[in-house]
Amino acid sequence: MKTSDLVLACSVWALAGCSSNAADAGSTGGGAEGGEADGAADAPLADSQAGDSPVGDAGSRADGGTVDDAGAAACAAAALALCTKESTCWPDLVEQLYGDVQTCAARGALSCHDELAAPGTGWTASIETACTDAIVAGSCTDYFDGVLPSACLPAAGGSVGALGVCAGTVQCAAGSSCLKASGSSCGNCTAEATTAGASCTTADCASGLVCVSGVCAAWVPVGGACGAGNPCSFPNYCAGGICTAGSTLGASCTTTSDTCDRTQGLYCRASSKKCEAYLFADAGQPCGVLTGGRTVCKGGGLCMGLSATVTKGTCIPPAKEGAACNVTAGPPCMRPAICASGVCTLPDSSTCH
Repeated sequence: MKTSDLVLACSVWALAGCSSNAADAGSTGGGAEGGEADGAADAPLADSQAGDSPVGDAGSRADGGTVDDAGAAACAAAALALCTKESTCWPDLVEQLYGDVQTCAARGALSCHDELAAPGTGWTASIETACTDAIVAGSCTDYFDGVLPSACLPAAGGSVGALGVCAGTVQCAAGSSCLKASGSSCGNCTAEATTAGASCTTADCASGLVCVSGVCAAWVPVGGACGAGNPCSFPNYCAGGICTAGSTLGASCTTTSDTCDRTQGLYCRASSKKCEAYLFADAGQPCGVLTGGRTVCKGGGLCMGLSATVTKGTCIPPAKEGAACNVTAGPPCMRPAICASGVCTLPDSSTCH
């Protein structure tokens, strides 16, 4: 999975695109971005390829098809449960990406619909429910690090064989994942690397492992030895070769490798060297590094106007599905939509063949 998305872990509806090979994890652990000095461009809580859109009716699928009532009900319940879990583990993240739990759940259900209707899918409403229940019962650490319960790894898997074209892992046979090139919506079903030390240059690492400099590595808990090739579980960091829990509000911190607990919505403010809380702004409001502190946009918005020399911007809301988008200049798209050929587009597994 992308280390910038570790905060989202591999939630059940994200199994369609979960990949441990998209980026390497740093030795400071968890893929958390390093702190920026006041006066630098704003660093969001998490990378957001984000755009708001109206949510379709309960049975709608991205390509206009349908899932049955049982599937739609399972998707709705699972999405709400997972967003509630995410909000419990990292409240500010849900606010930044979606604005609230209800919007998060509506967006998550869209991805779930596509998984259930994907060609060759091995995912069912009953697996969706069992997987979600197991994730919710698990720890926040496992959630962040993409450690999937056995209920999320059905023995049969999908029917797409080795190197077959896929949109998501739910289509691939057990033990394989949908390996995608960076920025691609489609990939190929590829056997996962299942052990620490195995190469991940042409394969995804299995659940519980992360790709570090082309090699799969196991996450290291607090108190464990860390360093190059031994990443700390999110949101912890490596200090003196030992994984250390993130600092709390008001604690002293360093900005070279932000030591504040990001799941508590904290960052290290350069001027005070203290952990402070991110502030949030609505569409049309100022954002960036402001007098009051680092301010990020809520609800999937983008802080426009920032640069290496400009530290104050304005929040713009995400675009609706079918509307124009731009990942650099904005507006963005709200997950799970992506900006494809300049248009916010929902996932549609049927286009990968």
